[in-house]
Amino acid sequence: MAVFPCRLLATNPLPRGFLPKLDPAKAKACLYLDEDARLLACTAIPLCWRVLWGFLNRDGPRIGEAVRLQVQDVDLERGALRLEKNKTNDPRAWALSPGAPQALRAWLALRDNPAPSAPLFVDEDGDLCSVEHAAERFRAHLQLAGIDRPELFEDSEERQQVGAHDARSTFITVAPANGQSETWVTDRTGHRSFAMIQRYRRAARTFTEPGLGELASLAEALPELGGRGRPTGEGTEEGEGGTVRRKLLAISIAWPRGEMADAVDLKGALGRGNGGDGAKLLGKSEGGGDGSTRLDSGCDDSEGACGDSIRGSGAGESGAERGRGRGGRR
Repeated sequence: MAVFPCRLLATNPLPRGFLPKLDPAKAKACLYLDEDARLLACTAIPLCWRVLWGFLNRDGPRIGEAVRLQVQDVDLERGALRLEKNKTNDPRAWALSPGAPQALRAWLALRDNPAPSAPLFVDEDGDLCSVEHAAERFRAHLQLAGIDRPELFEDSEERQQVGAHDARSTFITVAPANGQSETWVTDRTGHRSFAMIQRYRRAARTFTEPGLGELASLAEALPELGGRGRPTGEGTEEGEGGTVRRKLLAISIAWPRGEMADAVDLKGALGRGNGGDGAKLLGKSEGGGDGSTRLDSGCDDSEGACGDSIRGSGAGESGAERGRGRGGRR
């Protein structure tokens, strides 16, 4: 420390223990590739949230930045995104992940192609997604999809349970494991120093060494938007090009028991209480009318029955084949 005139003190004037000690860094977990696929294929989870989770996992912005994006912030023809309002007040832009432009184009078509100033991501009511209780919502959706790996939910002195903000931890882990540079990663995450990225290097090796590969593209992972993953339950209907022709309803679901069960108001968070049927419409059906037919997920919510949503799905299976003669998909 300096004293006038620009000389250094021989000793630190602050007594030992005056400054608080930094808490030790806690271990964090991210989703494995198959867990991400199961989450996005689980149709018991409203599509609006699966689109958001999949985007965070593949493109890496903070959840607060993602929910503030407007339709005009993405150039779907060129596959580019610009993010001008963010935590660090440092505007940035990047090329969207493979399949993201196609998925977002189908997502906006479901919403009748909203105005350029409309939010890119909306909730079940068509309103701006709220980040309040997002961590609890994310964990509840993981459990509903049958994802119960203990380290994702452990909250202890050594480990932090996964939350919505950590969805991009998957991105920061998977991208370097597949050869992307730190600069490429920080262009998307907004980290100002490489020190934070280095914390994920060890986790990235757990993906590199077994050769786990990359996440499926957003367009492939979401069955309602033409993806190849087999959806769980009923209520998706495919037409030309494998795109959804029936407008999707947000499904009222039971949250898992325990601390998450009381964390949020279900009516506000998941759209319960619409005339007693628990379903909210995202848009009008193509064939006219109000499209108010409820989509029954076909999932046993209490058991997380979406856990088998991608098992046995053939990568080469066409949308037409999936749409014929399957009745209730399990």
